[in-house]
Amino acid sequence: MVPSLQNLASAHLADSDLIVKVAARMQFKLKSALVVLGVFLHPVFGSSAQQKPFTASGPRTLGQLIRFQIEQDFALRSQLSPRELSEVVASAIDRANPRHEGLPEGHALRLNRDLIQVSQCLGIDPVIFTALIWRESNFKPTSMSETGAVGLTQMTTTAIREVLERTHHQGTRKLKYARALFRKCAPSVFRNLPSEVTPQTVSRMKSIIAVSTLDGMVFGAFLLKLNLAGIRDGGTRLENYRIALERYNGDIRIKASFASDILTLTRRMLKAPAIASNGSRFLRQYPEL
Repeated sequence: MVPSLQNLASAHLADSDLIVKVAARMQFKLKSALVVLGVFLHPVFGSSAQQKPFTASGPRTLGQLIRFQIEQDFALRSQLSPRELSEVVASAIDRANPRHEGLPEGHALRLNRDLIQVSQCLGIDPVIFTALIWRESNFKPTSMSETGAVGLTQMTTTAIREVLERTHHQGTRKLKYARALFRKCAPSVFRNLPSEVTPQTVSRMKSIIAVSTLDGMVFGAFLLKLNLAGIRDGGTRLENYRIALERYNGDIRIKASFASDILTLTRRMLKAPAIASNGSRFLRQYPEL
């Protein structure tokens, strides 16, 4: 029997629908396969360089690692009391400025107290941080370098932007654990952080740091903490501080000597006559110095 044109047309349409359905299924399967392949080829999942193994008790994800590093305590691990640390800081300030020339009235006492509190809260070594301030500004809060670095810790525009971007509540470079640590350790400075990071707000913050002892100290301490936390495969504590101090300065021409200068000042502080009776106790905490 010869099929009618209507039957031929119906059959043709049916075959066409079948072909379309089969093609759609194949396209879906192909897309799915590509997605799966893409996941395994993505550097976060597939690259061995990104998948460094952690210990069973250590962080397992990048987020956990960042939090672990930010919360890690890099401070002096000892039984030294705040009074003993205060003696070290006071001795350094006196040696840098025997008559406290150029220092505001009461500056030394406030700096001594705030430096130890902020250092211990952030988890950085208060003795090394004291040596950093000595090297940078001679403990004078209104110091300004020839290159435009300002304040107690000689903050540059780039360094200030780094701290603001890491502690800002929005933005691709924010670190929420860093923000929480900043708020905890320096609430009065945190409250005055700008609501956005722009060239204008960075410049305004730099103007504040140029005259404010507390703001300058907190920004410098926090930048040092960020540099320490960014060391993934460090060595000894002293090696980590050397790396962090080089990053703090950043100038490829002098960063190595800058770090050496600070560690030399640290040795001088720990061997000062004013703390000679406690010298051996301090030096035991820094056997590599």
